[in-house]
Amino acid sequence: MTLLRIPRTIIFGFILVCFLAEALPAFGQCTAPSFAPAANFAAGNGPQLMAVGDFNGDGKRDLAVPNVNADSVTILLGNGSGSFTSGGSYTVGHQPTSAAAGDFNGDGKLDLAVVNFTSFGTGDMSILIGTGMGTFGAPTSYRVIAFNNSVTVSDLNNDGKLDIVAGTYSENLGNVKVLLGDGTGNFGAIADFGGNGDGYSAVVGDFNSDGKRDVAIAINSEVGQLFGTGTRIQVLLGDGSGGFGAATNFAVGTGPTSIAVGDLNGDGKLDLAVANVESDNVSVLLGNGVGGFEAAANFTVQDFPNSVALGDLNGDGKPDLAVSNARSNTVSVLLGNGSGSFSTPTNFAVGTSPGSVVVSDFNGDNKSDLAIANFGSDNVSVLLNTCSVALPNPIDDPSFFVRQHYLDFLNRTPDPSGLDFWTHQITDCGTDQACTEVKRINVSAAFFLSIEFQETGYLAERLYKSSYGDVMGSSTIGGTIHQLSVPIVRFDEFLADTQQIDQGVIVGEAGWEQVLENNKQAFIATFVQRSRFTTAYPESMPAAQFVDTLNTNAGGVLAQAERDQLVADLGSGAKSRAQVLRAIAEDADLSSAEKNRAFVLTQYFGYLRRNPNDLPDSDYSGYDFWLTKLNEFNGNFINAEMVKAFITSFEYRGRFGP
Repeated sequence: MTLLRIPRTIIFGFILVCFLAEALPAFGQCTAPSFAPAANFAAGNGPQLMAVGDFNGDGKRDLAVPNVNADSVTILLGNGSGSFTSGGSYTVGHQPTSAAAGDFNGDGKLDLAVVNFTSFGTGDMSILIGTGMGTFGAPTSYRVIAFNNSVTVSDLNNDGKLDIVAGTYSENLGNVKVLLGDGTGNFGAIADFGGNGDGYSAVVGDFNSDGKRDVAIAINSEVGQLFGTGTRIQVLLGDGSGGFGAATNFAVGTGPTSIAVGDLNGDGKLDLAVANVESDNVSVLLGNGVGGFEAAANFTVQDFPNSVALGDLNGDGKPDLAVSNARSNTVSVLLGNGSGSFSTPTNFAVGTSPGSVVVSDFNGDNKSDLAIANFGSDNVSVLLNTCSVALPNPIDDPSFFVRQHYLDFLNRTPDPSGLDFWTHQITDCGTDQACTEVKRINVSAAFFLSIEFQETGYLAERLYKSSYGDVMGSSTIGGTIHQLSVPIVRFDEFLADTQQIDQGVIVGEAGWEQVLENNKQAFIATFVQRSRFTTAYPESMPAAQFVDTLNTNAGGVLAQAERDQLVADLGSGAKSRAQVLRAIAEDADLSSAEKNRAFVLTQYFGYLRRNPNDLPDSDYSGYDFWLTKLNEFNGNFINAEMVKAFITSFEYRGRFGP
């Protein structure tokens, strides 16, 4: 190991890591960011990159804070008003630098992954399984054989199970480490990707719009060079099976240490913001949607910016930047203009040597707050957002309302004729508010019921249903905790797969049927080659077992003759496995039986952009309530008042304004 290698968590006193933006509702635009003075909460010795999640199931945001000098993780439990109490600490490996939260064993409770900088002479990872009550089991250790800087979780191989990506220092093995999860809380052997150099933060996103997860990593310094002398990031495109291609370099400022990923200019393509400790700026790289990025635009902040996070911090619906500045003891807020440019920073005082910043709503007012881990003062500063300006909500504008439905349900901008038609359905009511209310409901529901969505998004849901059946979720509707079967597809899977099926499809345009058919064939052919599918349906599986398993998962929708014909076709080669899966997923009986369940699920996916059991929900009670009501009214969404409830909900309206 080179003598120029600097163990930053000891000498510099903070971990330099990345964060993804947490999408929170807009709340009324402020011309300048406004936060209450920092409230400080004790952590351990040398707090590092925090993880945010609801660890005790009370619907309030909590924090998991790794302490590099205490070899521990401190749990801070939120009370929902912006204050925190200690939930205890847990011993992990030596010099923990970063934590990430996710459900690794499929029990619906958040677990923790913590990477440790120098355990076993290099580094390791600790997995702590959560109880759902704010406590965690003893850690399980995985040797990483690298100096670990950051950790993030994502489903890299599309098997529905969370995997782990670590950003590390490497001289010859690759600085991106991948461990694939098996869904029981265990992880496989380490796979090495990327180039060499000091990889500080790794983020995951689909940078080339192929529905597969890619990785971007900040290279703080080259092998044999001093800390903070690097000037590049690397992007590795994923193959959808947990592997990655060769790294492509993109120039940034000096000493890149932290990356945040999000759509910074509103074009539907992922962009990057990179904090650079030596050039005292943030580099913004706008993505082209095919894996490339424009030349970096740099925005000056204060001294030694080491962490960057995204969020709407002034309520205008556009992503802003929050940057911790270690040598200034501040956090800088830069307001975004929605086109990828940012304002001069407004700075807020925090603790000593801040090293990481996260954005979340800590007091339940639907405003984006900040939490900053301060290495030098051994605490976490929480800054509550005080921005509040009464503004009209743009979702009340008929044209905006319709346009948003194209984006949320059809994954495209509206064609002019379609936008005009659906907008006039509402505006033709004039000043009749009762008419307007009914028309908004009908227009909204029409997007779910449209041919375009039924043949794309609804097909994706039925493909998952046919392939993997249902999962069990908990609900308290009726006064007691009970289990119910719920759709297995998750929002991120649904969104990525639907975007592949509906790419270029505009129903009514010439040739749309062929575009859709080509997309279906290509997508389903790839779907059946995913490791999740081939694990459930190995190539050696007999034709009858293959068909029967799919049919059982789909709810036994095939008539005997239909079943027998598919078995014969698969056995003779007249139909491929993809064609058999498609035949079952497109079966009319399945489409009819699954319609209400999918309708309710799509309310969460389309309007709220989340899973039914994601925060602020903690289980499937809301889903259970609306499915029961929709079934009671035989699918009549108007009488069930389901669509009305979602489009008038504070959570939906809060995405766009007050």
